[in-house]
Amino acid sequence: MRSVVALFFAFWTTTVAAQVPFGRMDVVETRFGSLQVLGGEVDNFIFFNGLTYQQLYGTRIQILASAGLADAEVDWALIEAPQAHGVCDRMHRLLAITASGLSASSPFGPCNGQPTDMQILPGQVQVTLVGDGGVSGTYTFNGQELHEGPFATAPAALDEIPVRFAQSEGVNTRFGRLWVQQQGEWEQVLMHAGAALELPPSEFYWFRGLYPGAEVDYVIASSNHSGNMCGGFGQWFVLEVSAEGVASAPPLDACRGMSHVRVEGDALVFDMGHGDLGISHETFTWDGATLSSVLVPEAAAAPAGPGEEVTRWIGRNTWEVFQDASERARMGSVMSPDQIQALAAAMSFGSQFEQRGDWVISGSCQRHNCGFNLGVLALRITDGAVAAAVLRQNPTSVTGFGPVDDPVVAAFIAEHGS
Repeated sequence: MRSVVALFFAFWTTTVAAQVPFGRMDVVETRFGSLQVLGGEVDNFIFFNGLTYQQLYGTRIQILASAGLADAEVDWALIEAPQAHGVCDRMHRLLAITASGLSASSPFGPCNGQPTDMQILPGQVQVTLVGDGGVSGTYTFNGQELHEGPFATAPAALDEIPVRFAQSEGVNTRFGRLWVQQQGEWEQVLMHAGAALELPPSEFYWFRGLYPGAEVDYVIASSNHSGNMCGGFGQWFVLEVSAEGVASAPPLDACRGMSHVRVEGDALVFDMGHGDLGISHETFTWDGATLSSVLVPEAAAAPAGPGEEVTRWIGRNTWEVFQDASERARMGSVMSPDQIQALAAAMSFGSQFEQRGDWVISGSCQRHNCGFNLGVLALRITDGAVAAAVLRQNPTSVTGFGPVDDPVVAAFIAEHGS
């Protein structure tokens, strides 16, 4: 175990863009709970409000700073998470800490960087690091996105900060502890009060979040597997824990992401993704007895235009385009909603857009069916035109939409389908 534990309180200030002091800490008290580093000398994890975040790991994690504006509803923390391999093994992450939980940035920083400056504004935090050879970098995090550069992102609304789900083997509720217990070589079960819950065994289980209600606690768990389907996720389990025991909602498909979990009245409410591109999300309500849901349609948008509205996609992933309502409206000039849906499925594996002449173009294939269903999407910079194709193998067929006979597009389709 780590032999030295330092306890600090977060630096709270009413001064906007105040300089934040640095240290090296194992425990920090934020306004929303204790942020801790747990584990031994080899593997450490972040622990917050009774849940372990095993995906936020390192060999000797240190909390370097924690701060917040006194009148804001979010605190910020900077952590260092060495990986014990390679020359540039020092990784940094920024955390947004709220009453609902925490959100983490992707790793960032120059090689072996050391923080030299950290400032906070409403809804965002900025950190500057200097690394080997004097190479420096400034990074801004708003709870949603990490941006390289000073205070260039817009502050995120508190209810839009995506709370990162924990990856914990146990959780303490007001009505007793729940934990994961091994049952056989490849089976785990969830336990409460010395008995297994009436849920199917799984290769792996994790507790993902704890949400106290007025008279009950809500817990989210997930079953997991060692395959790559849906990133190793199996099903979501939404639990109500009370003095009477544990009630479970019907399991939900974990291929659909869960977000914006909150307690409203006497129920747990959360959003899940939806396969229909015309649906923004599906909002579920679980009151301990009944699970109900409502589909929320995507807001309408005008078709995206030429120029920068095309070049913005260079280097970005194909799935981002299909999530953009203005781009779907652009595609609607040459495709029906069902055809757009089919193209999105054919490109679901994902790849980056690149520029070829006057076109920003990408080709990808269907996840878990890559050799048989492929797609191409191209956007023309000068006039915003769209061309697309769905390619199927065995038997071979190409269904084109828009100016697919353009030499650049035609060559790309031939290259992608070969």
